[in-house]
Amino acid sequence: MVMKQIRLPKDMMTRYYQTKGVLHLMRNQRALLLDDVGLGKTAQALVALNSLGAKTAVIFCPPAVRYHWEAEAKKWTDRDYKIHVMTKKLEKIPEETNVLIVSYSLIHSPMIIDQLKAQRWGVCIMDEIHYLKSTKASMSKIILGRGGVITKCVYAWGLTATPMNNAPIDLWPIFRSMGKEHLPEKCQGWMGYTRYFCQRYKDNFGRWNTSGCANLPVLNQALFDSGFALRRTKEEVLTELPKKEFRMIPLVAKGGKAEIKWGQKLRSKGVRLTVNAAELAEARKALGEEKMDATIEFIKDITDPVVIFGWHREFLEKVAAKIDGALYYGSMTPKAKEISKQRFLDGETNYFVANLKSAGTGLDGLQHRAARCVFAELPWTYSEIDQASGRLHRMGQENPVLADLLCIHGGVEEYILQTILRKENYFGKLVDKTGSQFTM
Repeated sequence: MVMKQIRLPKDMMTRYYQTKGVLHLMRNQRALLLDDVGLGKTAQALVALNSLGAKTAVIFCPPAVRYHWEAEAKKWTDRDYKIHVMTKKLEKIPEETNVLIVSYSLIHSPMIIDQLKAQRWGVCIMDEIHYLKSTKASMSKIILGRGGVITKCVYAWGLTATPMNNAPIDLWPIFRSMGKEHLPEKCQGWMGYTRYFCQRYKDNFGRWNTSGCANLPVLNQALFDSGFALRRTKEEVLTELPKKEFRMIPLVAKGGKAEIKWGQKLRSKGVRLTVNAAELAEARKALGEEKMDATIEFIKDITDPVVIFGWHREFLEKVAAKIDGALYYGSMTPKAKEISKQRFLDGETNYFVANLKSAGTGLDGLQHRAARCVFAELPWTYSEIDQASGRLHRMGQENPVLADLLCIHGGVEEYILQTILRKENYFGKLVDKTGSQFTM
């Protein structure tokens, strides 16, 4: 096969490692790009699309970054592409559209599904492909399932820095639809894959439990030695970028009924943190409220520019209201978000209070203003901590990044952090990653 040369817009250039990433995508019709947070996966995918001369492309992404993808597409392509961002469930795709950007939240719409499957696409890009980790979820079925969107695409590429959030079962939908041939022959079906990599067994209710983790070196080979996936870490390609440190900060807070209730519940009988999302959300909200005063006291002592991450709008708005000059970035229009971010970057305040759902992925620019972040409410997976702190630890950062994880001293969140560290260790083994430094 004759390989086309990389085609860049005028006056644009990529680093050597990014050129390698572009070629990796161009050479593989089904491929994963798993570069570390902040190393330019978006740019690499768009340059590959541009260099192939694809006539049409569909890009799936989290809602918070759909306009970021539009801006980057205009920046990294020099063909006469008509780019359209879908915003409504009953929206019709304009006939002249070449590059379609669709947020994951919209693909449940029957009207959009029918339109996506009605035409052939030159390239399909799945940003944060770990969103598609469940074969039972309708989102995964629509994109990766039998007759899914990628079956209508010549090229299909998945991008993420965290392909496995919890255990090897997270990777099964991706392997099944995009790279089954890279697995050992005995693991190319669900039964074989889950038996070998997930230690599958039947629980007391006769249901298959696939939450185990085994034979990670073999899974690593299936990803990387086969050429299916490519990953570079910051340590490998950006030696000038300072390192990142996580600190667990136990707060002297008055743990009340929520701490007792949820502490007992989550510690008992080995309850997994990935089940019953509604209860866990309630627990996280209640625990955040109990450490509110101690959290604000801690933040007020910080004099450097700092980004404060949390989950719940009510919690974050209270934090912003109690800290003079603090700016909020969360549930608001894209224009309002951009104004809030720019005011922080312009130095109007040292406090930027950000909702993890809105700012945890895709938000760029914070690294030019801050090297410190605080997790006032804890994410309960390592990947969410890594992604959010990666908003600061990326190209353009000139200082070491410090991320403080706030928890109630002796409380259940310390237990949660131990679980996070265990999952981080699984991920490190999968990708041969040394990991960031944790200070307990």
